[in-house]
Amino acid sequence: MRSTQDILWLGAHKTGTTYLQDILARSRPALAHGGLLYVGLQAFRGRYTKPVLSPDLAGPKAAPPLRPISGSAGRHLIFDENILSLVQDALAPQGLYPEGEERALRIAQAVGLAKPVLVLGIRNYAGFLPSLYCETLKAQPFQTFEAFQKTGFSALSWCDLAERLLAAFPGARLKVYRAEALRNREAELLSWVCETVRPDHWMRVQDGVSRREGFSHDAMMALHDLAAARGPESVTAQDLTNALSTHPREGGQAYSPWTPEEKEALTLRYRADIAAIKALPRVDMWSLPA
Repeated sequence: MRSTQDILWLGAHKTGTTYLQDILARSRPALAHGGLLYVGLQAFRGRYTKPVLSPDLAGPKAAPPLRPISGSAGRHLIFDENILSLVQDALAPQGLYPEGEERALRIAQAVGLAKPVLVLGIRNYAGFLPSLYCETLKAQPFQTFEAFQKTGFSALSWCDLAERLLAAFPGARLKVYRAEALRNREAELLSWVCETVRPDHWMRVQDGVSRREGFSHDAMMALHDLAAARGPESVTAQDLTNALSTHPREGGQAYSPWTPEEKEALTLRYRADIAAIKALPRVDMWSLPA
């Protein structure tokens, strides 16, 4: 039996979202055959995410709610990781995505989604936090990782975010996947989320086309050395470009600011979080076949 619920995919950032969105955009015929209309990312951000969540009095207003799709199985698929927050606002002293549930609810109401299925990607904090930091540097003035990392280890909790989303959407189900299990299994995940499209019907993206690499560890260390010598405010966009060129990510180590003890503590916290999420009502956790 086909699901009749719309899908609201909320990210999180740095959990394979760009690559998955590219596959969805290329697979619109398969989605339509499965009763799903995928609203493209840039169009959705222009019509809803920005005007609803970051309104500009002089800018365009939000578009009217989406019209129901004809047919009993017609559903919308919305996928924008900026709904939970902009990348630079994902961390706060009190935890991850502090306004995420409120922002998701505002978008659902503006778009006209009634009790959607929610989708959330999570990732080991040891990789998520540095990756989020590197992504932030692409659009924001330079700051050190220590200044960016506002959330103490004890406040990191994907489970807390999941509970807040479930509370904001009574009766809705939340589908959760782990980014670590995703690589080369994107089609399986998409079919699990969408339910009505077979894994072999997705349009594959040529390997490497949409996978965006972050800063290498050596590049980040070079930038932090510059910040220590000249002050963080003096590190320019050109300095970032030079560091990326001099220390490319390909074949190198991803940026990791942790001591071995910190990395182990973050990994243990993530594992505990996964167990707690699995125990929540109305949650489905994506698991790989044995």
